[in-house]
This record gives sequence, structure tokens and C-alpha cells, in this order.
Amino acid sequence: MNVLGSVVLSAVFVSVTTVLGLPAHAAPSECDASAISIHLGQQLNVVRCYGDWAYVDAGGLGDAQSLLRLVDGRWTRYTGFPSSICRDQARMAGVPDGELSSFRPC
Repeated sequence: MNVLGSVVLSAVFVSVTTVLGLPAHAAPSECDASAISIHLGQQLNVVRCYGDWAYVDAGGLGDAQSLLRLVDGRWTRYTGFPSSICRDQARMAGVPDGELSSFRPC
């Protein structure tokens, strides 16, 4: 394949991954609600963003809030709320200071 063909295929890949919401080679933008929703398989609203951590709400009643983190380019659920994780454990896991009050004391 020549250089031009490689550039065209790269452009098509980036366009397709952007349109389909699939992970591309570049790191996802901070707390992109559509990327987060795709990774977790449900529609989520980002309430607060801390770069590679996001506090989200599924919009339902009850236990609809979760704290997510970006791990190896994919959003994963750290915990739902209420959580059984205590504040010191959350701090050691790297939870942002702004979210530590969401956890019970140890």
C-alpha cells in the first residue's frame, strides 16, 4: 500500500470510529458522556468530571449514581452509591478529593 492509501485508510478509520463511538487510537476526551455510555452499555449523564474520573447519573430512581474511572482507555465503574468502600480505601485508589465526601469514614 502506498502512503496516500495509508493516509486515506487512516482518515476513514478515524471517521468511522468517531461516528460509531468506537474507541480510536487517541485517548478519549475528558468525560465524554457518549464514550462513557458506550463503554458501560447504558445511557449515563456526567454530573462531575475530574479528567480520568467521572461521577455519573443513570437518571433513574434509587441507586442510579456511580463513580467511574478511565482505565487503559476504557471507562469502568469504580463503585455505585451508596458504596461499601470507605474513604481511606477510596483515597488510596486515587479517587479525586472532591468525591471523597461521598464515602463513609473507615
